[in-house]
Amino acid sequence: MSDKNTELDKQIVMQCGFTEKESECWQLLTLAVNSFFALPSMHPTDQQEVANAIHIIQNKLLSRPAYRKYLDLHKKRQETTGD
Repeated sequence: MSDKNTELDKQIVMQCGFTEKESECWQLLTLAVNSFFALPSMHPTDQQEVANAIHIIQNKLLSRPAYRKYLDLHKKRQETTGD
């Protein structure tokens, strides 16, 4: 990924609600993915297995802003209602 694309990707994930550290993790994951897929293939299933693992990590990162919002809304409701 070029520096321009990396910066654009950072802006996009930040607009999704990522923190600076989450954005950094996303960028490091991208670097790791690109580095791994640049290696010579060792086994026919490696690419699919790695892609599945990457998607799990991406989904965990992508869910963090929504979960923070959920916790915040729950806390505000408790403060308002006393529940």
